[in-house]
Amino acid sequence: MTRKRFHELIQEHGVSELKEYFDVLVERFDGRKSSTDKAAMNLLHRKIFQQLRSMKPEINNEILCVEIEVEDAWEYVDDGGVTQFVEREEWNELYCIQPGDETKWAMDFIPWAKILGMIVSEDRLDVVKDDKEFIAEVVWEITFWGYDEKKINAKCGSLCKTVQDYENGTAKTYSQEEFDEKMRSENAECS
Repeated sequence: MTRKRFHELIQEHGVSELKEYFDVLVERFDGRKSSTDKAAMNLLHRKIFQQLRSMKPEINNEILCVEIEVEDAWEYVDDGGVTQFVEREEWNELYCIQPGDETKWAMDFIPWAKILGMIVSEDRLDVVKDDKEFIAEVVWEITFWGYDEKKINAKCGSLCKTVQDYENGTAKTYSQEEFDEKMRSENAECS
């Protein structure tokens, strides 16, 4: 049996079939947004799906994988500096690997044409309900930094520059106290 590539998988499904899956992802990860914002995000994800369906894939031997990631969520409490267990978080982790190398690579900054040409892991249905959920999860993952591949590439360049600045000793760094204060003030602005 020939292993399926991602571009073949997405051709098997229409955009209307994915709406409910994008709704679930938006609710799970951005549940505090207004219903208007959620609808706009869903629409953007469906547009990206349509864009992916029309793109030419860059065929390669990398494999798209998904597995369940489980992490205990701990919360730092300012009162007395006590750290306490809040809840166990579980989510689907998507990544790609190269044959013969089990290193997991994030998909955030991989060109979309290359992702389209990747082989889809045969055991994906052990983790996700069906291929539509898998497709929605991949689209969600590749749009983490935005909905425009050029802007995502610019963000990648910006992050690379920050790493370079850090390695050169020219990056702005924060002490733990400064970082905590910055987070508190940003959280207060969002409330």
